[in-house]
Amino acid sequence: MDPPTSQFRPLPSLNRMPSFAEKPTLVVKAPSLHPVALEPECSSTAAVPLAFLRTIARLEIHGTRERDGVTYYVLDVYLNRSTATTRLSSNLAKTKTQLSCTTRPDYQIERRFSEFRRLREQIFEAAATNMRFRCPHCNAFMSYLRLNMQQPSALVKLFGTAPEHRLAILPPFINELLTLARSKKCTEDDEIPHLLAAFLQKDSSAQH
Repeated sequence: MDPPTSQFRPLPSLNRMPSFAEKPTLVVKAPSLHPVALEPECSSTAAVPLAFLRTIARLEIHGTRERDGVTYYVLDVYLNRSTATTRLSSNLAKTKTQLSCTTRPDYQIERRFSEFRRLREQIFEAAATNMRFRCPHCNAFMSYLRLNMQQPSALVKLFGTAPEHRLAILPPFINELLTLARSKKCTEDDEIPHLLAAFLQKDSSAQH
């Protein structure tokens, strides 16, 4: 008699249970990249006058000088020395900057009222160039020179002849021009920093 044949039954398939230690894989989709046009802060021709303008901490006008019957307004130029120090001497840099507010100016220049007025006209003409393509920076100059009444304009020359009145309007005028010029981001117009730097440099002080 033949031996009984073994009956093999297949084992039931085991479903894999998810492990608590496993974490689902997250697929992070990277954001799409788009080309960005980077605009330089200034062109190479304006870099030198802008660097000079940024060394000036502030400008003050407190008095006048009479010479050959002509009135000259004395500009006190205070330079910012904090940029010349290292990071380790940052506290010293702040101290130097604060001391410059109380000490005498680094140098003085003399300008006639007509020179202030000519500077205003030159900057206005430079900012108004290429009206169709004028940038926001040039628009800021145009808005200030058109709308602000306290500046060396032709009207002030006619009706504000007293030196005391002119002394009141010249300091905020020249400091506002300095602020606008140092924030320059227009690559089409390089003339404004050159005009203001030439006006404020010690060597360009006219001696009449």
